Amino acid sequence: MAYGGGVVSAFGYHYQYLATIEYFLEYMRANLSELSGIRFFVETSSVSTSDKDKVDFSTTIADLLVEAVQVKASIDPTAKIYLPPTTTVFDDMTSEVGAVPQRFLTNRAMASTVEDECKLIEKSGEVSTYAFVPRVNATITIDKRSLNEIRDSILGMIVQFRGDRHLGLGQSSARYILASMLDLVFRAGSGLEKQEISALELIAVMHVSDHELAHVGGEFDWGNAATSVPYRPSPFPREDELDYLSGLLGKCNEGRTPQLAILAGTTGMGKSVLASDFCHSSRNFYETVYWIDCANQRKIDATVTDILRDMNQTDSYASRDELYSTFNRTLSASAGPWILVFDGVDTPSTIKSLMPTTGTGVVVVTTPNSTRWTALGEVRRIGPFASEQAINCFAHYAGISAGDAKGIRHTIADIVEKLGRMPMAVAMAGLYFRNSGDSFESLASDYFKSLAALEDEISAPPELDRTIAASVALAIRKLNADLGIVSPRWSRPARHFMNMASFMNHADIPLNMLVPTAMRELVQLDLAKVPEPAIADSEIVNGIVTALRTQTLVERNVVSGERTARNWIVDTVTVPRVVNDIVRLRYLRDAPPWAIVGIGCELMFDLYGWAAYARTRGDKLPMEIACQHGESVIANLAGQVADWSDVPEDARVFYLLARAMLRSEISARFARKDSFDFSTDQLDASLDELEELRTIDLPLSSAMSMGPL
Repeated sequence: MAYGGGVVSAFGYHYQYLATIEYFLEYMRANLSELSGIRFFVETSSVSTSDKDKVDFSTTIADLLVEAVQVKASIDPTAKIYLPPTTTVFDDMTSEVGAVPQRFLTNRAMASTVEDECKLIEKSGEVSTYAFVPRVNATITIDKRSLNEIRDSILGMIVQFRGDRHLGLGQSSARYILASMLDLVFRAGSGLEKQEISALELIAVMHVSDHELAHVGGEFDWGNAATSVPYRPSPFPREDELDYLSGLLGKCNEGRTPQLAILAGTTGMGKSVLASDFCHSSRNFYETVYWIDCANQRKIDATVTDILRDMNQTDSYASRDELYSTFNRTLSASAGPWILVFDGVDTPSTIKSLMPTTGTGVVVVTTPNSTRWTALGEVRRIGPFASEQAINCFAHYAGISAGDAKGIRHTIADIVEKLGRMPMAVAMAGLYFRNSGDSFESLASDYFKSLAALEDEISAPPELDRTIAASVALAIRKLNADLGIVSPRWSRPARHFMNMASFMNHADIPLNMLVPTAMRELVQLDLAKVPEPAIADSEIVNGIVTALRTQTLVERNVVSGERTARNWIVDTVTVPRVVNDIVRLRYLRDAPPWAIVGIGCELMFDLYGWAAYARTRGDKLPMEIACQHGESVIANLAGQVADWSDVPEDARVFYLLARAMLRSEISARFARKDSFDFSTDQLDASLDELEELRTIDLPLSSAMSMGPL
């Protein structure tokens, strides 16, 4: 194919400047200790034939010239270089720079006459370097790569340099940086700027912040979260464990086999916090993170469906098998590297179909059960803090400065040792001491007396450590107004809030719904007045949240968005799962049946109204959250009221009606082909409950309202 002069010239300059940048970066990488003294010179030349192009670029270290390079590229790489012109290239460079090392870089093949004068000294892939024997310190580099391959090589080095500074490794960012480098070299070569470019200048271009690049590209292209990743910053990260996980992230780039990390340990040891720390601290090493809360199968399915929708896949699947296989296939094919977290998995069978067997990424599993996972890979036991970590964690939550902690270090060490150095127990104990006004020594004595008494009376399930359970119970007890720690105005609502929240999903608990409910003195509901979303009074919300945060590890999640009834999910809290479980178990043990029914009626009726409101307006995410909480409430209340004799008949009827209505709303949410069986199961259960109402001798008009309880 014949090319015009303009095309040939454009190709030549493009090749020359890409080759220049690649050479610069390779030289810098090979001479890291000399970076501050390295200078590159891009030689200016005229397009007129009278001004001979002798040297394209050269390199100096500490002002000493170390090599000069001439680039001769052809748009037709089958064209060959011949001996007389080759000799002339070196003669011209010698006349320009003297007897310093010289390199002739080209994409052309060598004619036999040139080959006869050359000796191969280095070969790497498609790039071969020869000593040109007729000249001292003269080399010829034959590069058979295409322009795109050279570009990819440069992008790889840019990514490597950015990784060394813990910056984003995105390809889009690297391309923006390459464009800046090309502009820098072009301006130097065209005489628009100084000819000299220092290595430090190039490093500065490569180390542009992620935020600046995001403004150029319109978005971040690296370290993005495809799902909500809990932000649970540990005041003292477990560096050994984080190094282990980071090492897996490095290994995943060596091939296409995902690395697997199984973090196992009893509840309250900080497995989820560790996984969250890893995702946030390693943001510059992965492209995307996918966090799947494995609290129940429905939540897993919903999260996977949302991920696939964001990957431009359909959101409708004939079966769970099809959903999981699509996820597996799509993730395996993505460029990566990615992190996939399965948080809180009990058994491998729950997620086995979701675990990719190929792809560039790391799979992190957190589980309370270590014995069932050994067949899949190495199980990493996450145990108590080291002594120093536990002491520092306690001091952090207790609000004790480093200077003050030195004077009572032995006392703190004794406290954390008695707590078994368990992260959750240490943090809860720190909050206890932070919000008490007595002397430290007397508090320590009182704390362990209270803890011992609670451990004796607590009936914790096997998966919950008794010390952690007692620590949580003691924290909730301190919400009582008579202890003088929490304002009497917020004491009862805060305790009621925690009791109600314990029946819901532990994450994304909507403050706008639960705070007004927690403020009710009496439970009095009316089916004719279906609740609708509303924005709660900010003073009340802040009062209750502040009270809770003095004693518990509740985290407030405020996201951007307009605060309206249709967007009530912008303000939520997350309660650690273990705290939720312990509060619920204690409430179910201590509360009379009528109180349990009252909480159930309030939660199910409110969630029904809010879910219906969201569905009729097409607000998918609010509806999803309301239905997820609805599923949790129904599941956590199932079978908890064995004796209805102390429950008013109208409350029992209202309870059944509210549950049937909530089930029907959940059924409507899942009325799709991929969830059709679940949808019909919910509808059947709703109809069964309505049928049960026929056995109760109570006029329907009386059942339309309930209360007061």
